[in-house]
Amino acid sequence: MPMVDLQIPISDDAIRALHIGDQVRLYGTVVTARDAAHKYMSGGKLLRAEGSKAKYFATELAVKATRYAVQILGGAGYVDEHPVERWYRDAPLLTIFEGTTQVQVNLIASVGTGLRIR
Repeated sequence: MPMVDLQIPISDDAIRALHIGDQVRLYGTVVTARDAAHKYMSGGKLLRAEGSKAKYFATELAVKATRYAVQILGGAGYVDEHPVERWYRDAPLLTIFEGTTQVQVNLIASVGTGLRIR
């Protein structure tokens, strides 16, 4: 049975379907993070800021995906009883741990260009 909000199947609501469809293009982020994690866990060395790229893409994905989840669920996404509320609240913290997003971007740019970027 499809999920229903206000008696309208979520898949039938064009705006919500657009948000769900937009998640498909974020698949590359998952692949980047998975490949870097697999390489690291296999004892390989991450080169050319691979870890920074994976961290940047994965944390940005978490923030965007939880924002979409709240939008799709509407008011139900904000109530304490729903796990999406906690994910939405916690996701921005991921962009801070192990180096802020801006630090990761600077590192990626520095490695990519060979210039020292501050």
